Amino acid sequence: MSQPEPKVFIVEDDASTARATQRLLRTYGYQTCVFANAADFFEQADLEQAGYVLLDVQLPGLSGPDVQKRLHQQQSPPPIIFLTGHGNIPMSVESMRLGASDFLEKPVDETVLLSAIERCFEQFLQSRSAVHERESALEKIARLTPRELEVLRHVITGAPNKTISRHLGIAEKTVKVHRSHIIEKLGKRSPIELAQFCAAANIEPASPPPNS
Repeated sequence: MSQPEPKVFIVEDDASTARATQRLLRTYGYQTCVFANAADFFEQADLEQAGYVLLDVQLPGLSGPDVQKRLHQQQSPPPIIFLTGHGNIPMSVESMRLGASDFLEKPVDETVLLSAIERCFEQFLQSRSAVHERESALEKIARLTPRELEVLRHVITGAPNKTISRHLGIAEKTVKVHRSHIIEKLGKRSPIELAQFCAAANIEPASPPPNS
């Protein structure tokens, strides 16, 4: 199944600038939605929908940076391109630190804007891919029993069965059975593959046993 074409959310209080930007992007095949302020954006935009934000810095009510900070609290915030006629270096540095894809000064050249949106699209794809990978990993991890998960956290440290059995106080043959079930349920065999899988699901490796 193909991913839906991402939509560009234009948050701009200057109506003529918003119309011109929307017209330009539609010429190049982009789907767009325009919002005159942050309140309308948060009330009307479907933030679960694939999309990224072309965000003016100076807005009535919440400013562009305020909008970014609020979006940054989400699990998977949309990529942001800032457009401003009143930008400054500290503001641009802070916006990039919080994950903004670009920070462009008005009036922005058409080629520069389109290139920035292309980069934003790549960021969007990477973000959605990471979210999908994590959700898939968590779904499979949920199939493990508590003991299998405990064994898994030791397996990804590279510890052999004998060490794991001693640390958990179970028989070595029981560890082998658990490892077999883990491989079957997760579809990963080597410790490296399992470690990468666990990293995607934010599963931490077990602490090394003392004096092991």
